[in-house]
Amino acid sequence: DIMELYKLEKLHLSDNKFVGTIPSFMFTRTTRLVELNMANNRLNSTLPSSLGNLRDLKHCSFAKNHLTGPLPMQIDLML
Repeated sequence: DIMELYKLEKLHLSDNKFVGTIPSFMFTRTTRLVELNMANNRLNSTLPSSLGNLRDLKHCSFAKNHLTGPLPMQIDLML
């Protein structure tokens, strides 16, 4: 279970043809992520506010998906 990988620093899930929403719980335990790549899938939701838990995040890509809506306020606080 990916949620138990609390020491995970790099997560590359690009080009997997994932469809649907990004689960809000996905970033609650993986708080040490430095790199996150979920580009080139078929995600069609908003970005979850739990992305704000990723305080060490340096590189992030959700390019080439079908995301909608504004960036969560929690992400603004990371910048």
